[in-house]
Amino acid sequence: MLRFPAFLRFLSLKQLLLLGFLMVMLPLLLALFNTLAALNSVYTAPPDINYAPLPISQNMLYQALLLLSISTLLGGLIIAIMMPPIQQLNNAIKGLGKGDYVRNIKVTGPSDMEFLGERLNWLRVRLKNLEDEKHLFFRNVSHELKTPLATIHEGAALMADNVVGKLNAEQTEIIQLLQSSSKRLDKLIADIITFSQMTRKQGNRGKKKISIRALIYSVLKDYQIISRSRSITLQTHMESISCTVIPTMLRTIVDNLLSNAIKHSPNGSNILISLRRGKNHFILDIEDEGPGITEKEINRVFDAFYQGRATRKAGIKGSGLGLAIVRECVAAHQGIIEAMNREALLKGAKFRVVIPLRQDSKRA
Repeated sequence: MLRFPAFLRFLSLKQLLLLGFLMVMLPLLLALFNTLAALNSVYTAPPDINYAPLPISQNMLYQALLLLSISTLLGGLIIAIMMPPIQQLNNAIKGLGKGDYVRNIKVTGPSDMEFLGERLNWLRVRLKNLEDEKHLFFRNVSHELKTPLATIHEGAALMADNVVGKLNAEQTEIIQLLQSSSKRLDKLIADIITFSQMTRKQGNRGKKKISIRALIYSVLKDYQIISRSRSITLQTHMESISCTVIPTMLRTIVDNLLSNAIKHSPNGSNILISLRRGKNHFILDIEDEGPGITEKEINRVFDAFYQGRATRKAGIKGSGLGLAIVRECVAAHQGIIEAMNREALLKGAKFRVVIPLRQDSKRA
């Protein structure tokens, strides 16, 4: 692809397009003028002059083809010259859409397109500052909430242990409610901190090659007790796959998806975890036999703090950040995650994670 010529940068996009139009049309006008002049010379020639029509027609054809070729080449040159700044703008907008606020935006081209690139770079800086302020806010608020929350939790624990005196049944029930509420609030704060960390670009920090199957099995061990207590069977069909990933993030992906599946699964049901290799990626599927996902909710389940109708109806408690955290972890690996219902007549939801085996370090 050609670079935009430096001597044309003083022109605006409108002026450049007008110049290109003139460069393309001029050869065409010359060809038309030559054709009309040749025809006029034939019809206005004296009768005693014997013209040879065939050579005239050939000359006219050759001139028209030559000028048309020149016009086509000039048009192609203008398009090739205009492509780099347009591509630069397209890449800049894509980067902002993906949350890349680190790379400087610079567009080389017509003066007004360079000005547009400067405004996009200003927008990038502004978005980066807002993102930094948001993470600082989350961190400070979470820290300020944790201190009094720890005091409440410890105080309730002391009262539950009858340190300040024996409690009656009603007081014990209130203390238990206070303890469970403080634990839920502590989990919500932890999820907010995790979500804030995941939305920041991690780059290649912490990446290493591991066995994906071994990591999934280590997560499954943590759910053996709760799955047995509810007679939920964890079925696995996994291939042996090694890949360079961020282990803590991949563990979070499996942990949150499995936790979500168990919360929505009825007692005595099955959860299927499958891992297989694709052409250039690996695919992780987690399926449950719960109520599934409505069509209206499929595109919203990964939104922060969103809880579906089935979750609210069943009274399932949660922060609404679990799947949003999963989405950010998958994006950090340049992968994709999909929510869907199980195939055919099978009841339940299915979450599919696709992560490339080789990831572009420049995009990370």
